Amino acid sequence: MIHTIKVLKWQIKGAAVTLLLLSHIAISAQDNIQFDPPRNEHGHPDLQGNWTNRLATPFERPIELGQQATYSIEEANQLIQSLLEDVAVNAAPIDPDRAAPDSADGVDQSAEDIFTPAITNLLMIDGEYRTSILTDPPNGRLPRKSAWVENDYYGQLRELATGQADGPEMRPASERCLSVWGPLPPLGGRPLETPNYKIVQTPTHIVFYQELGGTSRIIKMNGNKFPEAISRWQGDAVGYWENVTLIVETDNFYPQESSFSVPLTKDFSVREEFKLVSDNELLYKFTANDPSIYTSSFSGEVILSRMSANDKIYEYSCHEGNYSLPGILAGARRLEMESN
Repeated sequence: MIHTIKVLKWQIKGAAVTLLLLSHIAISAQDNIQFDPPRNEHGHPDLQGNWTNRLATPFERPIELGQQATYSIEEANQLIQSLLEDVAVNAAPIDPDRAAPDSADGVDQSAEDIFTPAITNLLMIDGEYRTSILTDPPNGRLPRKSAWVENDYYGQLRELATGQADGPEMRPASERCLSVWGPLPPLGGRPLETPNYKIVQTPTHIVFYQELGGTSRIIKMNGNKFPEAISRWQGDAVGYWENVTLIVETDNFYPQESSFSVPLTKDFSVREEFKLVSDNELLYKFTANDPSIYTSSFSGEVILSRMSANDKIYEYSCHEGNYSLPGILAGARRLEMESN
């Protein structure tokens, strides 16, 4: 149904959009309450395949919405229409004789309009359009402590150095192709570029591969933990089955995996649930905690949709440093020379 709306909404307006959305909600509200997921040869629910969560719904709720957790039908229609109008504006031909942008912000916006894909789908769970992926705290915002930066890995480095992110150690891990998007997929914000994932199952391990950054997250199903002294990229993940739900508990994250979207320390831990709710929908829930950064735990949920047979997972070639890192470092060293 989501794909049907996406195809037709370019051709219809007003009341017709409302009818389609109402139809979608009616289906979702009664969506396979007793769904019996397909099993693999080992008797477990078969989660394997390619999945995506290309959504216009943000990870954190816009501040102005306060504790409004869902959109009404009318609000959802208006937002979708606004997103469609933005897509149409960005797709329109550009005047080759236009003036240059007035500021650096204009340049950034121009690049974003060109390279950000058209995303107009809103997150719907239990027949309701969500205003954010985060569901708890009630305001849908990360409960950061007022002085969280003091405990953050990069914040501590800046205090030890000049206060500027002008050295290779203080540049984020994404620029060094170490961890491109947050602590683990699919938690960690909303990757606009390539929110695509591949799940591979064996009796002893489950691999969650994220196209963005080419990250392979390995979940151990045998209960074995690594030594606590060894922090790991993507953390130390152990999974087990509760009936038809995959439960994954992860801790011992490498502090450099901290990001602006989800800052963390070595105390970060997360409990996740993966459950097939239809042949083509995977309900993902998480609850994370880090007492060094947050005043309380935070939770969220999102639907991953199965990608069509024609959609593929492609190699994400991350080039360490690319052009930005050498330029940042060279510029900083030049300023140091001129100031001496």
